[in-house]
Amino acid sequence: MDEAATRATKVIRLAGAPPHLAEDAITEILLRLPAKSVIRFRAVCTAWRRIATDPHFLAAHARLRPADVLFYTYLEPRRIRHARSSVVEMIALDTLPVSSDDASQRRRLISYSSKYPRKRGSCLLLSSCNGVLLFKDDKGSYILCNPVTRQWAELPWLAHGNRGTGFREYAFYFHQPSSEYRLWCKRDWFISGTWDVLCTGATEPRQVDFHGEAVRTITDLVVTTPVDLHGRLHWPPHRAPGTDKMEIVMLETLSEMFRTMAGPPISTTTRPINLFDMEGQLVVADLGEMYCINLWFLEDYDAGRWECRHRVATPWQNQWNLLRVVMMGDGEGNIILGHQNCLLKHDKRSKTLSMVNSVDTPQHNVKLSRHVFRENLVQHPYFHTRSSNDLRLIHLW
Repeated sequence: MDEAATRATKVIRLAGAPPHLAEDAITEILLRLPAKSVIRFRAVCTAWRRIATDPHFLAAHARLRPADVLFYTYLEPRRIRHARSSVVEMIALDTLPVSSDDASQRRRLISYSSKYPRKRGSCLLLSSCNGVLLFKDDKGSYILCNPVTRQWAELPWLAHGNRGTGFREYAFYFHQPSSEYRLWCKRDWFISGTWDVLCTGATEPRQVDFHGEAVRTITDLVVTTPVDLHGRLHWPPHRAPGTDKMEIVMLETLSEMFRTMAGPPISTTTRPINLFDMEGQLVVADLGEMYCINLWFLEDYDAGRWECRHRVATPWQNQWNLLRVVMMGDGEGNIILGHQNCLLKHDKRSKTLSMVNSVDTPQHNVKLSRHVFRENLVQHPYFHTRSSNDLRLIHLW
């Protein structure tokens, strides 16, 4: 529990019986509490339950929840089956508030079985969006799970051939007008611009046709999690065809159209480049130099004007590993840089770099993901509330 939540809990305890607090004050206090505390305080009285289950309250609570780093904890040593040359792992997904160095704030969300190569009885975490985790099981099924509300849903079957065979996932996002979660997939070998869009509540995928350089560029990129900002999904910069300028491909989630915008003036694309959101602002991390990261901020979104604000020294020589690990802002002006096995916090004011030690464990059985998790108590349509046994491979905590 963060400092604001701790103060709010103390106020509730000192206030005594519920009538001593006005409804507006109760609402403001509950908005600052973590999801687990909100659920617990619903049992105080009928008035508190009405406040804490109101849809407007739930939406506001989700917007105010801070981002947590999502990382893997290996619950048991790897078991190698030599006969089949497969590796079996039991993995838990844990969260930690960004830049927090208090190990007691670590929280377990889910555990699941994973096998390499992927075989029967395993699943893989693909993405995290709006408090919902996206998994893909060994049969190619896409499973959505909200560990806070303990709800889950399945996306429609893919239309072509075997379920999930030969498909790559490019974008997972929440479509606000329809309250749908959507996943955009494309066949690896499909040359045309046909995409399969899988939506919650639908019985089958919807096909969308797009053509042009922007679409071809996305399919050539290393699969990364796009940044959802201003109703658009943004992929990392690349060199525009036939020019020396950088551009960013965007997907308009409302009109479902691909567009491009100007990228930062980076000299070459042979270096690894990452893209993340910091307090509503796009930031490009140029990872091309050893032991150094240049951070470009988009100062003017409409005009496409970029500024290189920070040059961060890091202990890492090989920066390519950072492409698949988390980078973000913590809401307090700090920048979080995550390597697979450690988490660093860059203080913009003092320009110092410090390690967040609470992620590590004596057994070194932790590995950071590239995903960020935000608690969400909203009860979404098309989701089910059932036991962990119904999820088959995923166990809720």
